[in-house]
Amino acid sequence: ADKVTISYIGGAADVGFYIADARGFLKAEGVEAELVVFDSSARMVAPLATGDVDIGSGAVGAGTYNALERGIRLRAVADKARNKGVYSYQGLLVRKDLWEAGVRSLKDLKGRKFAMTAPGSNEHAVLTEALATIGLKKEDLDSTQLSMPQQVAAYASKAIDASFLPEPFLTQAIKSGHAVQILPVSQIRDDDVTGVVVYSEIGRAHV
Repeated sequence: ADKVTISYIGGAADVGFYIADARGFLKAEGVEAELVVFDSSARMVAPLATGDVDIGSGAVGAGTYNALERGIRLRAVADKARNKGVYSYQGLLVRKDLWEAGVRSLKDLKGRKFAMTAPGSNEHAVLTEALATIGLKKEDLDSTQLSMPQQVAAYASKAIDASFLPEPFLTQAIKSGHAVQILPVSQIRDDDVTGVVVYSEIGRAHV
């Protein structure tokens, strides 16, 4: 079998890889897959560029565009996730105690601790765009970097005030009783493709 390393975030949008691996679809195609979890798509770019990772499954961000600008050979072969209407898989969350205290909109987040996975990430772009509509900038928030599982835990410890989270982390944070969704991301950017499957052209996956 061809050994192929697949990097992914661990969100609901990665379910296709879970099913293909668990049901033997990959093996049936002669592929021996190694699934490796990354805490952000930005950190996949370097190993994709060197061929240490063959396939990346995550959101498009500044790291992706910078890699292409530098001539690193990557190719998006499929979309993976999008926020569309009531089927939006990402949401803007706020800590439940803050919601109960009246924090109900983006404008109420001024000066509060906002978590993102990485600079130049997809949620970074969505946040910047959303804040611009109400006359604020990202610098008006106290930004910090945490992986998505860390953000779920940070709501419980009150280490963060708000963030964008995709499924299943979105539901985990809400069901924990420590976070409330202010709005789905589709209300900021509707029909927005955020997740893609990327092949390294020097890796062992072939387009």
